[in-house]
Amino acid sequence: MAPEKYVGLHLFSSHDSRHATDYAQDMGWVVNHMNTGKHLFALQTSACDVVNKALTTVEIGQKIMIMRILAHGNSGQLLFPWLLDTSSISLEYQRFQYFFDPLARLEVHGCGVASDTPIPKSNGVGKFAGYTSGNGLKYLRKMAQVFGVKVVAGIDEQYTHRNNWGYDGDTVTVFPNGSFHLDSAVGREYDLQGQQRAASNWLTEIDKEISKGGQLNRCRNSLQELIRMYPKTLAAKWAADRLRQPNLLSTTSFYADP
Repeated sequence: MAPEKYVGLHLFSSHDSRHATDYAQDMGWVVNHMNTGKHLFALQTSACDVVNKALTTVEIGQKIMIMRILAHGNSGQLLFPWLLDTSSISLEYQRFQYFFDPLARLEVHGCGVASDTPIPKSNGVGKFAGYTSGNGLKYLRKMAQVFGVKVVAGIDEQYTHRNNWGYDGDTVTVFPNGSFHLDSAVGREYDLQGQQRAASNWLTEIDKEISKGGQLNRCRNSLQELIRMYPKTLAAKWAADRLRQPNLLSTTSFYADP
């Protein structure tokens, strides 16, 4: 039997035991709807060994459609072998270029990797102004150039859970030619989990406004806008339920996803 055309790769850093647990419980084939290899790497692993082990999942004739890397990060940094910062990105990773599909993407899941400056511990909110001198943009441009594929990373603190690869907040997508764009959850059509999280948070705020006796017309408009922007989410269905009630209240409480 011929192998499937596409394959996914999930690469985890063992630096944090929680990420090792995420690796053990990862079910990438369910998330990606394709065969997905998962690999755990210690920080001291050579880039050559990372590539060699990851490619054991890719059969002859297959193309990598999605690669995800989970590790702790910060502005222009990632605690993953030979990806620690812009100057340490190993050219060994260029070997992946021959295996990526032209439509593939590489998702970096680490806190604040795309942020211009280190994210503060007080609120976990990064900053991205699109300056070429920003730590995050310099790092992602180098990474996209070496891997030869578009790279996505978050600006703020991230809360990745096992088998939930949604982003928190805005992301930056950088292409191998150096171009880039900023996306909210709405712009990430592939990130349904991120959209659900954003829509859930928005609905929670609308519910607070309704419970405080806020203006119903304004709340009704907000619910309609939520449905328009996030039509595929569970939160949109709950918003539609609110709109069917005269007072916009539901008999069942809504709880945002973790």
